[in-house]
Amino acid sequence: MNTKVKAFAKLISFAFFPSRCCVCGHTVDPGKQICSFCLPKILRVPDGKFCKGCGQKLKDCLCEPEPFLTCVLAPFLYEGDLRKQVQRFKFGNRPQMAVPYAAVAAKYLMDSNNADGIDMITFIPMTEKAVRDRGYNQAEVFAQALSEKLGIPCKPLLVKTHETPRQHTLSAFLRHGNLTGIYDLPAESEEQIKDKTILLADDITTTGSTLHEAAKTLLIFGAKEVRGICIARAPSHKQMII
Repeated sequence: MNTKVKAFAKLISFAFFPSRCCVCGHTVDPGKQICSFCLPKILRVPDGKFCKGCGQKLKDCLCEPEPFLTCVLAPFLYEGDLRKQVQRFKFGNRPQMAVPYAAVAAKYLMDSNNADGIDMITFIPMTEKAVRDRGYNQAEVFAQALSEKLGIPCKPLLVKTHETPRQHTLSAFLRHGNLTGIYDLPAESEEQIKDKTILLADDITTTGSTLHEAAKTLLIFGAKEVRGICIARAPSHKQMII
């Protein structure tokens, strides 16, 4: 196929399947992830002001001296238009929104020098019932999109053993206890993770409790290192009301 035909095919494809801004949802040029209107408004997480372990401001750090995660990265803050869009991604049957989020997150990982050495990507699991009710696990589709962007295999390693109260309804103190022992690793996955560096994906982080409990499970079963990646970081527990 020659260059002109390829260009025409791209135009036709864009006409029927336009790219969308991952913040406001408006049409953007092919290859773009964020529109020119939203780009100046995006609130990036300021370097050095948030703990890479728990995701809270340094003065509010909830980590023990040795957290289970090497880092917890998130390219967006969970507020404004971005907050509304992430809610649509989670609850509005829009799994395709994972693609632009993953593109931004993958670049964020590489720019912060945290993409090197990752052996595999996995995600925070949901119970089978929760997946059936929602239609998909948003953390899983985000992880799969990240896998395509980074060229790193994505594997469903963890299982959630039972339902728990939603994290955003609990205080920071109760969040940790709410998830204790909630994740398990099937026997067939143990050999896969031995001495491996794993990127653990979720959609939103507030106190880091969910990521830390899942990371602890992976480390107990033999992983060498676990890094966390989310779409967005909630500025505070009070703003984490969905």
